[in-house]
Amino acid sequence: MAAPTATAAFSKSVYTPGETMVLTIDHADTDRATITVAGTVTDSSGNTGPFSATALIDEGTVAVTDGGGKTWAVQSATRNRTVLTATA
Repeated sequence: MAAPTATAAFSKSVYTPGETMVLTIDHADTDRATITVAGTVTDSSGNTGPFSATALIDEGTVAVTDGGGKTWAVQSATRNRTVLTATA
């Protein structure tokens, strides 16, 4: 089984309420296994909320679930990169 890799990064470190947040996930896997990427989002007031994304990496699809009340939408998806947005 090959070791999948994934890195997730926001377009900036602090967002103001109402601003569009952009989350980019770069991913690679050679055995087409499903992985989960998880992390925590912190807003400008210090409130935190978890996010997780489950992906079959080679398919280039990512679904995000968020316990902090955000709705994440996929803006683009390729074999190695998925870009999602939500409103801060």
